[in-house]
Amino acid sequence: MTFQIRRADYVDYWSYLDALGEPIGGDSDKFHGLPAQRERDENKERYFQSFGFHYLRFNATSRMREPKEVIAEIKKFCVTKFGTAR
Repeated sequence: MTFQIRRADYVDYWSYLDALGEPIGGDSDKFHGLPAQRERDENKERYFQSFGFHYLRFNATSRMREPKEVIAEIKKFCVTKFGTAR
């Protein structure tokens, strides 16, 4: 097994008191649509999940055209997982 450093594109800290954040992936539509890259993205997601994280992923189209909806989805997830912001 080859060791690879895995990193999230973003990490959301719901409150400054949170010791852990939630990893978020930002996928470009063109690059991340390739089969080999899609497999690497899925492996990265499983890697974070193996540590108990829910890896949130958003594609570029959603982030650019619907930023409020993306933020609302992140907020909804964080409220469900961490409770309301302190």
